[in-house]
Amino acid sequence: MFDTPPARPVLRFAPSVLRAVAVSVRPVQYVLALAILLATVAPGAKAQMVIEARADIVSIRALGVDTAASFLMQEKITIQLAELSTISALEAVADGRATMALSARDMHAANSKEQGLVFVPIAWEAIVAITHPGNPVGNISLRDLREIYAGRIRNWEQIGGRPGPIHLNAVAGPTDGIEYGLRKALFGRGNIPIAAERWYLNTAQLEASIAIDPNGLAVTGLSNALNNPKLKRLHLEGVPATRSNLKQGEYLLATPIYVVHRAGEGSTSPVGRYLRFLRTDRPSRLAMQRKKLLPIREADMLNEIFAGREQKLLAMLETPAPLPLAAAAAATPAALVPPVAATPVGTAAEPAVKTAEQLP
Repeated sequence: MFDTPPARPVLRFAPSVLRAVAVSVRPVQYVLALAILLATVAPGAKAQMVIEARADIVSIRALGVDTAASFLMQEKITIQLAELSTISALEAVADGRATMALSARDMHAANSKEQGLVFVPIAWEAIVAITHPGNPVGNISLRDLREIYAGRIRNWEQIGGRPGPIHLNAVAGPTDGIEYGLRKALFGRGNIPIAAERWYLNTAQLEASIAIDPNGLAVTGLSNALNNPKLKRLHLEGVPATRSNLKQGEYLLATPIYVVHRAGEGSTSPVGRYLRFLRTDRPSRLAMQRKKLLPIREADMLNEIFAGREQKLLAMLETPAPLPLAAAAAATPAALVPPVAATPVGTAAEPAVKTAEQLP
């Protein structure tokens, strides 16, 4: 009855247009805006190769949008990014529903689907503790941060702040990227339960919660917290999270951002070309610098010490034996906190796991 419409080509956009999308809308919205731009039809537009990709929100905001824009113009290959939780993004690649993923953590050995994937580190991202700008605390020690996440420290007064409960915020998804790296550094395992009071779908919601709660505390990526006057980044052991301090190994908490793909992607495949592009494209390297990311190839000192640094951190903290896996699995809460706009300050969900009683 009706003719089948012709296949719609993918429109090419100048990097300036795509970057405008990245900086002019809210973090959760710009991925949708990017998808709308890339799906727009223009008469006579030339079809492009497309990489179906997934990414957690930390990686998209840190690396995804800027590099996708430059890659499209230089290589004529579109990276069709979709935002998911870290584990969902990785499993989409493992199941063949996506060609690659951007991830803010490495492989979680307990997930069999991840074991066959190739994790290629691209850049270092500092993990930063954040609070409300009105909170007088400006520094936190590694040990105090661990004690807060273990549930042993629950009041700001205990770490030199004014009296008041610490509202620990966390991402509810199991093995979330940034928090996985933090928990692995603090406790030796990325999926250990923590004593969070408020749980959110992603770090963007978490950051929005911190921005309205003077007693809030959470972690995010440095690149994600930059230029946000509603967030206060705490120094760690007296050291601010800067690209220079990260490069010298003086800032203690960091995680790589990875490109993840299935085995068998050759150097001439679209994913192989993207990996080569990330190593050689000057605009992409400059974009990483602006986001305070440290490309792996520029981080010789950090690369060398990182493997042994986790063990040194654990030795410093005298970490007890990890909890059983069953206890870790129980850490994912059944119900999430509603979106932050609907969450009045001072209300909180009950913590899913009382780790203070479980950790000695």
